[in-house]
Amino acid sequence: MSASRVSSAESRIVNLGTRASNTRLTDADLGGFSAKHLTLIRNTIYARYGRSFTDPDLRAFFSRQPWYRVNPSYSDSLLTDLEKTNAKFIMNFQK
Repeated sequence: MSASRVSSAESRIVNLGTRASNTRLTDADLGGFSAKHLTLIRNTIYARYGRSFTDPDLRAFFSRQPWYRVNPSYSDSLLTDLEKTNAKFIMNFQK
C-alpha cells in the first residue's frame, strides 16, 4: 500500500473516530475491533485536532490520512465534552 492510499479498514477506523465527535459511542459500535484498532479509533479523536504522536504506529497511521496535520498549538482542551467522554469510553472498553 502506498503512503497516500488509505485502506478500507483504516477508513472504518477513522469514520468511527470521527463519529465520536457527534454521537455517544456504545458497546455495539466498538464490538469486533481489536485492541489495536480501538487505540486508533480513540486517537482519531485527538488527531482531528492535530495532536502530534510520539508512538511510531500512531504517527505512521495518521501520516497516511490526507486530513491529518499537526497543530503545534494542540491541547486536550480543544476537545468537546462528548469527545472526552467517548475517548474515555473507548479506553475503558479496551480493558
